[in-house]
Amino acid sequence: MDTLKILLICLLCSQTLVDNGLKAQVRKRNDHENYLLNITVVCRNMPAIDSLFIYFSELSYDTKLNKENCKELQFVGNGTFVYKGSEPFPRGQFVIRAKAPAGTTWAGRGRQIELTRSCYWEAGDSVTLSLAKKHPGNLTGKPEQDYVITFTGTGSKRYTTEYNISQSYHTAISRSMSEATNLSDSIVLNIEIAAIEAALTCLESARDLLTDFYYQLFKADYIAKQYGIFSQLKRQYIDGLSRGNVPDKDLLDKALNNRLDSVADDITDAVKAKSRSYINYLYEKFFFRISLCDSIKASKDYVALIAGRYNGPLRDRLLLNLILKDKGKQDINEIYDKASVIITDPDCLRVLRSVAPRLRGRQVLNFELPDITGKSINLASLKGKVIFIDLWFSNCGACAAYYQNVLKQVENKLGNGQDISFVSISVDTNKDTWSRSVVSGKYTSSMAINLYTGGKGVNHEWLRYYSLGVFPTFVIIDKSGCFYHIYEDSSMDEIKSADALLKTLNNVRNNSNPAHREQ
Repeated sequence: MDTLKILLICLLCSQTLVDNGLKAQVRKRNDHENYLLNITVVCRNMPAIDSLFIYFSELSYDTKLNKENCKELQFVGNGTFVYKGSEPFPRGQFVIRAKAPAGTTWAGRGRQIELTRSCYWEAGDSVTLSLAKKHPGNLTGKPEQDYVITFTGTGSKRYTTEYNISQSYHTAISRSMSEATNLSDSIVLNIEIAAIEAALTCLESARDLLTDFYYQLFKADYIAKQYGIFSQLKRQYIDGLSRGNVPDKDLLDKALNNRLDSVADDITDAVKAKSRSYINYLYEKFFFRISLCDSIKASKDYVALIAGRYNGPLRDRLLLNLILKDKGKQDINEIYDKASVIITDPDCLRVLRSVAPRLRGRQVLNFELPDITGKSINLASLKGKVIFIDLWFSNCGACAAYYQNVLKQVENKLGNGQDISFVSISVDTNKDTWSRSVVSGKYTSSMAINLYTGGKGVNHEWLRYYSLGVFPTFVIIDKSGCFYHIYEDSSMDEIKSADALLKTLNNVRNNSNPAHREQ
C-alpha cells in the first residue's frame, strides 16, 4: 500500500504532455505559491507609457532558463502600474521594461526600453518604485542617465542601497571617461577599477542597512565588473601576438592579479556562486589564463582543470557555465558527461537536466504544425536535409530586421534545395495576424515552409520542452535530425551576417556523418 501511495503522489506531482510523439515531463509550480511579490511602478513627468513588463531571472542563472519569465504589469491609472504574483523561487532578479513611447527613437519598432537595471528581490517584498525623468531631453535608453528612482515599502532599504551603489559606479565611469585624453586598454582598466572602488565605498557606507548575504552579494557583483577586460586582453595578447605586437606586461599583471581580488577573500564561496556576474568573471579569467599557456591549452580537459582548481558551489557553477556558454572548444556532450558526475549542487543539476535536450548532437523531438494552406507538416518528414528554423512573432522589430538583412539573402542563394529546408514558425496567437504577416514578406517568404503553432504561441509543447521563449530564435538541425545549435542571439558569430550564416549552413551540409546522441 505504501508503494502504491508513493506512485500516486508522483503521478499527481507531474504532468505528461503527449503531442505527435512528443513527451515531456513538466513540473507543476503549485508548491511555490507562497513566494509572493508585490511591485508598484509610478511613472512621473515621463513620456506617455502604456505598457510595462517585468522580466524575472533566477539568482544565479540567465533569464532564458526560465519558461515564464515575463509578466505584464497592470495599469491602474495616474501613471501607476502594479504587479502582484508569486514566483517559483524565494529570491531572484528582475528588470522593468516599457513599450517604447511614441516620439522616442525606438517607437514603432516593437522595441522595449529599460526603466531599471537588474534589481534583487526576495519573497515578501512589497515595494514601490517611483521614476522621474532626470532631464527634459530625449531618452538615452540607459536607466542611470534617464531616470531618478526612489523606493518605498517593504524591502526598500535593499533596493535603495543597490540603486545608490549602481549610481556611484556609473557616475565614476562617466566622469573618468569624459576626462580621459585617450582610451588605451590600460586606461580603460584603470577607469573600471576606480569605478568599482567607488561602488564598494558606497556599499561600505550602507553596510548596516543590508543583511550579510546581500552585503557579500553586492560586493561580488561589483568586483566582477572587471570581467570585460579579458576580451580586450585576448585581442591584444592572443590575436596581437600573431601579428607580432608587443604585449603590455604591466596591463597583463594588473588584470590577472589586481588588488580587487583580495577584497573578495571575505566573500564565502556559497555567495560567490549566487552572483551570476562573479561566476562569469571567474569563467572569463579562467579561459584567458588557459589561452596564455600552451601546455594547459593542449590538454583541452576543461572539466578536469576547473574541478582541480575550484571546490563546492564555485566548481559546480563554473562547470555549468562550461555547458551553458559552450565555446565550441570541446565536444559539448563529452563535457556534459564528465560534468554531470561531478556536480552535486541540486540547483545546478536541475538546470543541467533542463539544457541536456538542447545539446549539439541530441535527436530533435518531432512536431506537426499546419502550414499557410492548413496542411500538416511533420518535422520528421524533413529528415535527411539540413533544417534552419526561424521562430518569430508579428511586430517583432528584431525578427523583421534579421529576416530582411540576413536570412532573406541566404534563402535566395540556397533556396529549399534537395538538402536544405528553411522553416518559419510564428508564435503569434492570432491566425489572421500570422497570415497577414506571412503575406507581407516582412518576416518570411514563400521560399520557406511557413508554420503556425495553432494559437498556442510560446505555450506550444515543443517550445516549452526546449525552453524557447526569446525571439527571434534560430535552430539548425543536421541531416540526421540532431541539433547543431540553438541561437537565441542573432549577433552570434555563426549567424550574425548573411555570409556567416551561409558558411555555417554549408559546413553543416558538408558534414555527412554527424555525431549524435539518442534522447
